[in-house]
Amino acid sequence: MAKILFRCSLLVTFLVFGLTTDTYGITEVPATPYYSAYNITFTDVTLDHFRFQSNTTFPLRYVYNLQSAEVGSSKNTPLFVLVGCEATITTFFEAAGFVSTTLRKQFGAAVLGVEHRYFGASTPFGDQSFTEDHIPYLTVEQALADYVEVIQMFKNAHGLQDSPVVTFGGSYCGLLSSYMRMRYPWLVDGAIASAAPYRGFVGTDEPYAYFQALTEDYRNYNPQCETVLRTGIQSLKNFFTLTPGEFTDVSQQLNLCKPLSKALEVSDMYGWISSALLSLALFDYPYKLEMPANPLNVACERAMASESTTSLPSGANSRFLSDDGLQNNVDNVKPVLDAVNVFYNRTETNTCNDIYSLDEFGSLDTTAWAYISGTSFLLDITTNGVTDMFWDLPLDLKPRKELLEKKLGFPITQRPDWLPNNFGGRN
Repeated sequence: MAKILFRCSLLVTFLVFGLTTDTYGITEVPATPYYSAYNITFTDVTLDHFRFQSNTTFPLRYVYNLQSAEVGSSKNTPLFVLVGCEATITTFFEAAGFVSTTLRKQFGAAVLGVEHRYFGASTPFGDQSFTEDHIPYLTVEQALADYVEVIQMFKNAHGLQDSPVVTFGGSYCGLLSSYMRMRYPWLVDGAIASAAPYRGFVGTDEPYAYFQALTEDYRNYNPQCETVLRTGIQSLKNFFTLTPGEFTDVSQQLNLCKPLSKALEVSDMYGWISSALLSLALFDYPYKLEMPANPLNVACERAMASESTTSLPSGANSRFLSDDGLQNNVDNVKPVLDAVNVFYNRTETNTCNDIYSLDEFGSLDTTAWAYISGTSFLLDITTNGVTDMFWDLPLDLKPRKELLEKKLGFPITQRPDWLPNNFGGRN
């Protein structure tokens, strides 16, 4: 369910940096109160690391900071590597200030961030990267081999040949960080894996742990916050049986950009809400980026503040107003929308709630993530509505496969055993 906060256009990147096939400029990004200055550039990496019929390459983006490093092959300056995953590497580098600033200064380290192939500005075939012929190059193993090439290149280019390497990552990045240590121990001396979902693969015995922990995040801030959100999310299920006229009234009261018209769209709305609540916890940084500092706390405060301040819009249908049960359901959902708009309305310019504003296939980044998470990175992370505040939704891989195939336009194969069999994780 992971979703992406920020987008980066490949075309704009090429225009800004003036890239050619063999020359890549370096762009300096100035420091802000929230992250240190860093440099952005590209290097050519092998398109297919596991075949020997071609030496085709493509430009992969990486970022770095050498402000605290003592370079030279005889030095032991540590090299901290942020492995890229399901978003732009600039996003992760800026968000990971604890590594790129705090730990860098403490250990006198060089810091390198390498973008995951097919994300951000590192799409091998541009907007044609997701055709049936080109998408097979998007695998975990190919991405890990990219990191190896870039780390070796970077060490040689900056006099860091003797530097110990430590990789860092969280969630999917955390898995990749640990995989680097397991697969390439001769290169990677240590790995930090935060919230890596080893116990989340299909076939493990903890499918509810993830969303239980997510619910506890909201409860730990304030138990009332969890209660308000849980009540609203459960009340949403009552919209499945609305009549056409009631759909119109509900949509008006909830200020939806596109009115609900059928039960399936209630599920879409649930997905829109749950994705935001997940992202608010995942990106709950104590400093302001695109969202305010501690966005989960802000979302809770808004939900609790709006719990008792709901009001009816002018022109609402009188038949609807007489239905106290339905009105209560709407009033319960409103605070949830106030909470998720901390995520969706970061610019505070939205005039209505667009439940399709987070289209899973709306950009190259999200298409890449949908492919990985729908083929090999298959997690049994589900909800039960008891230990968590969400709906009771058992695992069903078939709809995910069908949706992915519909959007891509060609068949795919799901292999839930591939990564745990190759890297471990079930026991």
